[in-house]
Amino acid sequence: MTVYYIVFIFFARIKVFPYSDDKENYSWFIDLFFQTYLFVCKNSGFKYDENTIQQIKLKVLKNIQVFFMLFNLSKTLNKFFEDDFIDEKYYYERIFYDEQRKSNKKAVTLDFIKNYHIYTRSSRISTTEKKIIPFILPADILIRYLFE
Repeated sequence: MTVYYIVFIFFARIKVFPYSDDKENYSWFIDLFFQTYLFVCKNSGFKYDENTIQQIKLKVLKNIQVFFMLFNLSKTLNKFFEDDFIDEKYYYERIFYDEQRKSNKKAVTLDFIKNYHIYTRSSRISTTEKKIIPFILPADILIRYLFE
């Protein structure tokens, strides 16, 4: 499930690679990947402790080919909707257009749009992002997420 989230947050540009250097971006990506993993675990009711997470992290990171592939895939997806002629703020206004029109979602989308340059470049998943991520996920993934 973590990979699904990673794919969609990069495709929708909820997260944007912050550095020009690939080594820095790769470290940032690994941190984001495990932050996303913890987010999915918490929301699916999986009980864990820091020691267990560290053991999982060490075991999983041994598959460097998989993470390198995910990193490159994420970079490619991240550039899919990038356009030099469209301002980033305008892009987020358009992607959350429908949510901005609903009073119960307006504040969180406006917060993200106003502070996109902070949220999109952080390897942490903020409270605001936790609330807006479901807006960009396809319904089939949301249903699968609920049942898992």
